[in-house]
Amino acid sequence: MQKIAFLCGARHWEDTEVNLLNCAKAFSEKGYDVNIFCLQNTPLYKEATAGNLTVIPIKEHRKYFDLFAAQRLIFLLEKQQITHLFIFRSSDIGISAMVKSFLKRPVDITFFLSAESGFMKRFLMRHYHFRQLDHIICSLNVQKEEICTTINRNDLKIKVIPPMVPFEENQTVWKKTEARKVLNLPERKKIFGFIATEGNDKAQQFLFSALKQLNRPDLLICLLDKTDKQVCRKRVKTNSLDDKITVLSYRKEEDLFFHAIDVFISIPSNGAFEFKMLEAISFGKQVLTDDGAGNQEILDNGTFGFLYERRNEQSLAEKMVSSGCSELAQEVVKTFLKEHGTTTFLNQAEAFLSLKK
Repeated sequence: MQKIAFLCGARHWEDTEVNLLNCAKAFSEKGYDVNIFCLQNTPLYKEATAGNLTVIPIKEHRKYFDLFAAQRLIFLLEKQQITHLFIFRSSDIGISAMVKSFLKRPVDITFFLSAESGFMKRFLMRHYHFRQLDHIICSLNVQKEEICTTINRNDLKIKVIPPMVPFEENQTVWKKTEARKVLNLPERKKIFGFIATEGNDKAQQFLFSALKQLNRPDLLICLLDKTDKQVCRKRVKTNSLDDKITVLSYRKEEDLFFHAIDVFISIPSNGAFEFKMLEAISFGKQVLTDDGAGNQEILDNGTFGFLYERRNEQSLAEKMVSSGCSELAQEVVKTFLKEHGTTTFLNQAEAFLSLKK
């Protein structure tokens, strides 16, 4: 019987960890025996435990040459009789490569490259580690090209599978006017949505700088604050943007937020894309993001939104004015959800990895 372990040695709770959890749930619901190896008391640990998944705590490991951590991981893999190890962060590749060298029995190691980009540094050990992987599943074609170009890896071991959208059937239907009324937002303004997290401080400041260049009372930013503290409200006040930004405290029902806005703004860092863009598209909302290669691919060169010049505040401000606010056509959204649906993702992954329950 095949058993899958999802490995995560990070304390973050970012798109990568959320994607890992969604994938673990999807494989578990399809009948696979799933374990999650992660650090204790992290958001991933708590969310996975709350979701009734089997969670096994591990200790932190260094990115490279952590022999003791590798020995502990080997013990867990042998004890749990794991046949497939799934990793989602490039920082977990080093220990996985060491494990591959010392295991007494074969374990298939797959790297799911979700939102990361620009990670293929010219570092000899990184190339060696990537060659130890059995399979690599990329979210985008540009990611596959980056890997193939850098390490000259066999194409047959790398596959592009569109990132999974696990919420296609979990949306409450709200009309825009109703959602805005519940959130106390103006009905007649063009509203851009932005989600503030503890990890996107620079993105927030970039957005604030772009807003200062605009004198358009008809535009409004609806900022969903997912930080633990009221930091965003203080930043908005410090930048004298109270009339241009409405801050909402985070609530579990994000569907209200997405139904209320016209366009979702994504300001990615380090060339990575945000999974929230996919969620916005699933709600029929257009996305405004930078013109990085990955974003161009996701937005299908304008089908799902608008692109501004990367790191150019003026370009973002100009696009906020010129971008339309009409919702995506239902047929376009249906096609998108079908291509990014849980069923499609699992079927492709199972076939590529030759998985059997």
